Amino acid sequence: MKPALAALALVAALAGHARAEESAALAIGLEVHLGGGSVLAWDGPDETGNAFGGVVLVALDDFSVGLGAAAAMPDSRLQGQLEAFWAEGRWAFLGREWLFTPYGVLGLGFATADGFERSGTGFSPARWSSSAGFLGMFGAGVRFGEATGMSLSVDVRSWNVSHLGFQLIAGYRFF
Repeated sequence: MKPALAALALVAALAGHARAEESAALAIGLEVHLGGGSVLAWDGPDETGNAFGGVVLVALDDFSVGLGAAAAMPDSRLQGQLEAFWAEGRWAFLGREWLFTPYGVLGLGFATADGFERSGTGFSPARWSSSAGFLGMFGAGVRFGEATGMSLSVDVRSWNVSHLGFQLIAGYRFF
């Protein structure tokens, strides 16, 4: 009977060791997010505009890093459209195993000059970026979805501490 108990104990120890090695390995993933929302200037709430863009992230456990690009339209008009490009990092500070996962985001990049053209109507839209320049952001959000597969996120970001953005984002994590 003792050899059978010893064999069972050995199998249990090896299974526990295998599970410990699995949990110690980094969970690496690839994520793609597309979304858009509203952007408003802190000093001009009447200058509300829209932005649409996307980001590709490489996830390492609870952290993600990636590159993003977006087009912004002050006053929701094409006359003042500008583009933004950035690198961002996200941290799911409670882990990714929850159905609702809160996260923080930090990023650096640049915005292009707007393509301002005076229209025949005489209306001049807001100008958020009359020349190319630095872009910094920080924010927070919550993601709804499993750790891999489709997800839906809502986040709030401050851009250059001069604009506030509210976004709805559809995403997919491949692995």
